[in-house]
Amino acid sequence: MKKILYFSLLLLFSIACESDLNSINASFIDNKNFEAKELVSDVFFTSEPISSVNSSTAGQYLLGTYDNPNFGTLKASFVSQLSLPTSLEYTSESYEADTLVAPSLDSVVLYIPYQATLGVGLDQKRLYSLDSVFGAYDSIAETYGSFDFEVHELETFLNPLNPSDPSRPSRFDTDRTYETKDLLATVSNFSPSAKDTVTYIKRSIDGTVYDTDTIQLSNAAPRMAIPLDTDFFQTKILDKLPANGAAAPEVLSSQQDFTRYFRGLYLKTVSETPGSIASLLLSNAFVEMYYTNVVRKVSTGAILDTIKRAKTFSFGGVRASKYEHDHTGASDTDKIYVQGASGFQGNIKLLGYNSEQPNTVSPELQSLLEAANDDEGNPKWLINEASLTFYVDESNWDSATDKVFQLFLYKKTPNYDSQILDYITAASFSAAEGALQKDENGAYYYQFRVTDYITKLLDETQSKNVDNLGLKVFANGDLPISTIDTLVTSNNWNPRGVVLDGSLTKLKINYSVQND
Repeated sequence: MKKILYFSLLLLFSIACESDLNSINASFIDNKNFEAKELVSDVFFTSEPISSVNSSTAGQYLLGTYDNPNFGTLKASFVSQLSLPTSLEYTSESYEADTLVAPSLDSVVLYIPYQATLGVGLDQKRLYSLDSVFGAYDSIAETYGSFDFEVHELETFLNPLNPSDPSRPSRFDTDRTYETKDLLATVSNFSPSAKDTVTYIKRSIDGTVYDTDTIQLSNAAPRMAIPLDTDFFQTKILDKLPANGAAAPEVLSSQQDFTRYFRGLYLKTVSETPGSIASLLLSNAFVEMYYTNVVRKVSTGAILDTIKRAKTFSFGGVRASKYEHDHTGASDTDKIYVQGASGFQGNIKLLGYNSEQPNTVSPELQSLLEAANDDEGNPKWLINEASLTFYVDESNWDSATDKVFQLFLYKKTPNYDSQILDYITAASFSAAEGALQKDENGAYYYQFRVTDYITKLLDETQSKNVDNLGLKVFANGDLPISTIDTLVTSNNWNPRGVVLDGSLTKLKINYSVQND
């Protein structure tokens, strides 16, 4: 733990301050009987590597490798179950006697859309740019650093319910191990690109191509298109499809049976060197199995008709991320390291917090209580605002590529994490605290309003539990949506991180004291 300064020294930093309060949307008492003052203190802090997080409800999933010299290397993979298509028969046509309809598999493609933003190019044509891809970027080729990955049939059964308590969902942490079966694809030197918009499917009979289909989304959005092993899907799926009017076999009779038969896919990053890492939209991912129903005359073997078909297996059920961190960076104890995707979090301790006695009033807090209240417990001064400020350590920071636009502050307790009171009381529950800002000297910083949190500590009627605070990369879902939404449960997929200068981290309290 980095111990900067005891809070009992706060009063030595008290200054008269009739104006120029660093306001963060707090009200100020404008009364001649009151004098404005300011207390400033440094804080206690540590940095903590995150071993794992629950990923089964993340919504966004990473694939690839990412390196930051301040934090180390991250290797990201994921698993997902597949959903049965709405229709299972391989043909819906009826043919006369002396005919045979046999399916012939043409291609199997795994499609996963990128996160992308639609714009307009210089020629006024639709132009997409990739969002949420991190790593080295070649501006000339307009591609990111490459990485290698494999696609496997999943051996591990992803049970959505907790086996020890079926009334609760299973938890899939990012350090979980998954077993695999057949290798379905090996992809080398893969580079995310906004140009990946079209796929060409060759249709063939007896090894001879009779047509080529051009496959493109209606909005022409970029996506990964990975060919998978056709022999595997011929045996695993196509040979199991029922003929027209026939009943489906047991393994395809229900989603539950299918999930146990084909347990899902594992996209496993195997690169040992950093390239890039992409956040993918698995909610819109699917496997498309393209095949041709070949209609032959039994007596002569002549081909009477060719009918193109496709079956779609959407990503559904359980989805979970797999992260592998080396955590070789983040070694300077004078700095606070914060990184998403189970990287690092900051532990912030105010007012003499003691983890062994969290409910004990510390000497630092006691000094503040005595200064703020008289012998009968009546307040002698009122807090106008309190803020916690963290400055970015810009010594090894590229403002163009390393920006983390918002951090999130929360209370850490042994059994759960919860909201800071100031988030609950903020208007519309949409507080912008923790956003990256610039001061008048051009230095970057993050600031949090902790007015209500500190005020509650000075209230003689309230518990004097000074909480250990956590500092992490902000994620959608962190902010409360109501006054009863107090738990912090969301997880962050963003692999970017920021290094903060611990020596510049300040707790600042602006208050009004009544003149005698």
